[in-house]
Amino acid sequence: MAISRITGVTATATNAGATTLNYDEALLLTNDLILVAWSCGDDDFTQPTLAMTTGGYTELTTSTLSVDGGTAGDGNLAIFYKYFVPGDVSAVTAASGTGADSSNATACQVFRGVATVAQGGPLEIAIQVASGASGGDPNPPSVTGFTEATSAIVIACAMSVATAPLTLTAPTNYTTNFMTAGATDTFSATVGLAYRLTGAADPEDPGVFVDSGAGAGWCAATLVLKEAPAAVANPRLVIVTSGLP
Repeated sequence: MAISRITGVTATATNAGATTLNYDEALLLTNDLILVAWSCGDDDFTQPTLAMTTGGYTELTTSTLSVDGGTAGDGNLAIFYKYFVPGDVSAVTAASGTGADSSNATACQVFRGVATVAQGGPLEIAIQVASGASGGDPNPPSVTGFTEATSAIVIACAMSVATAPLTLTAPTNYTTNFMTAGATDTFSATVGLAYRLTGAADPEDPGVFVDSGAGAGWCAATLVLKEAPAAVANPRLVIVTSGLP
């Protein structure tokens, strides 16, 4: 079953508040992959904790990916996934270790046809991450060693800035249904979550998220989603008689 994108949603919060991503349950099927990217803009460079209050999510970044952007703001990124089950209607985030001058922006993309935990999990290769301490456009790293014909590439980024949040433009081949959002506070957060379902060649270097101004700390990640194996029909023994006695 080829990987397809089903829907997406964004949410923002200020004053170190929690965000709530609300899903349209009617669009989703059991084992659809819910992928969440979370950007936190702050200036207190102590590794924050970005956690999902809603249970059942696994963090792919292992621990929050962070970079010290100095007085212009620190970028923080966390990426989570969960396989949908009936009753999943929202995901709530909650940050700790950040100040009231911080903001949070989250984005979600939902995919169908991704390998389940029993089939080896959603990633074909390990997640790749990158960060930059000042200026520049968020640059998701290159990936290699994936199956070109069946894999899907997902890229995410987080930015912090001590102004209104910056806007993002996704790289070429990643603009369809691009999910991005910004939250305004003393330190504003911007998140981007994009994908490419077909046409990626190994190795794939996705290109940069172009931002609208001089950002501060940024983080980025590249994921390769693994296609679920095709279902195998159970063979049946069919006995054919000739009609002879």
